[in-house]
Amino acid sequence: MRRIYAYGPGQYFVDQRKPGILGYKRSGDNKHPKSGLIYLIKEFDSADNGIDIPTDGRNWKLAMGSGYNQNGKFYLSNGWNIAVWISE
Repeated sequence: MRRIYAYGPGQYFVDQRKPGILGYKRSGDNKHPKSGLIYLIKEFDSADNGIDIPTDGRNWKLAMGSGYNQNGKFYLSNGWNIAVWISE
């Protein structure tokens, strides 16, 4: 998965109001047309398993783990510690 999708600038996302979830996004690049990925990792229990990450107007599909995306907010499913989305 990394060799296909992990290209372009990267950015970390953390919500200081509810720590425990770490988000990371690779935006992709023109050299790799379908590149780009977003992942969430649960570091410890949090009151909310979601974090806002800009979608750049693209669609993202879940590729690993368990979670969902609702209007640019990405969530881990209960009981899961990781989820990875890839650009469609």
